[in-house]
Amino acid sequence: MQMLRPVPVWLALISIHLAVCVGGQLIGGDSLAKIVVSTVHSPLSPFDKLGLPVFQQTGWFLPPPTLLGWATVVLFWLACYWCFATMVTWLFKRISRSA
Repeated sequence: MQMLRPVPVWLALISIHLAVCVGGQLIGGDSLAKIVVSTVHSPLSPFDKLGLPVFQQTGWFLPPPTLLGWATVVLFWLACYWCFATMVTWLFKRISRSA
């Protein structure tokens, strides 16, 4: 039996995230747009509270991220999906050993 590896799972999760973000922009639904915005602003909020310049100082309600902010968001989601993919593959490996 072929063992499940974390890299394909990780790439699938990233692809799903990108599809939801692009689909949210194309469809333009209100609830989907809130999800897309929260995937960017939620990971940056703790860093903003620590005083890091992750948002541009424009005075808007939801300011756009800076270059550091975008890099932080990308690294955050890549790390989260890698952890999730590793846990999923570990779980499948454990289940296949016991069966």
